[in-house]
Amino acid sequence: MKVHLCGLPLPLHRRLKSESEHWSGALPPQHDLRVTPIDSSSPRPFTIAEREEIRKATSEGFTHIALLGTRDWESVAADLMFDCRVHSIRISGDLSKLTWPSLREELKRVVELDEEWLLKVAPRDVHHQMLLPPTFFVPNSGVSGFWKHCDTYKLDAISHAEKLLKKVEQFHRRRSEGGPRVWIDARSREFGIDRSYHSLSVEERGGETRHRFCFLLPHGFHYDVSKGGRYFEVTFDGRTRTLDHVNVTPWGALRTG
Repeated sequence: MKVHLCGLPLPLHRRLKSESEHWSGALPPQHDLRVTPIDSSSPRPFTIAEREEIRKATSEGFTHIALLGTRDWESVAADLMFDCRVHSIRISGDLSKLTWPSLREELKRVVELDEEWLLKVAPRDVHHQMLLPPTFFVPNSGVSGFWKHCDTYKLDAISHAEKLLKKVEQFHRRRSEGGPRVWIDARSREFGIDRSYHSLSVEERGGETRHRFCFLLPHGFHYDVSKGGRYFEVTFDGRTRTLDHVNVTPWGALRTG
């Protein structure tokens, strides 16, 4: 697991780095920590450049983000929704008096929660249901919005997420007509993985990698969506079209070829 700690005002960053002997023992073995301070003496909103730095770090696998000393949690979490884990570390009292043991304990809490989530909920391969596009795949009403329910930050909710994922598989995973097993949504549209991987995003064309629920996706990963040879309506680019298939990424980006 790669954890990115962001938001420490520079004086606090310098002191804690010294106290911790360059962040020694910050995380359990086999985990990596990157610490990115803000160039300020006190907490403030992230700049555009700092937010871009957070986003770019995700391409390097730092998909477990811990924000400290900022009120930007909601907007950063919204920007990276369903791609990364974004935690808000809340410290009571004067932030400038934060001690290294207290911060280390908070980082430990983040890691323990996300280790459990990775083990029991997160995608492990390209066939996982959480990679399906929330903006395009229509689930059965019994599992509506399962992506958000499974992106939980509560340990006691992880078992519920496991059960919900099993229900999604029961409702939506089955063999297409004379073909392989695919995901079929409530509108009878079949979501098969297009192994040509030709749907590259702007970021991928620039050499970046992309993650979905902390899972590293193959470059150009997308679904070939069809309806057993039948035509269906698709709305994108402000127009409604009638097609027999469409390519859709996990983010819901569509293309017809």
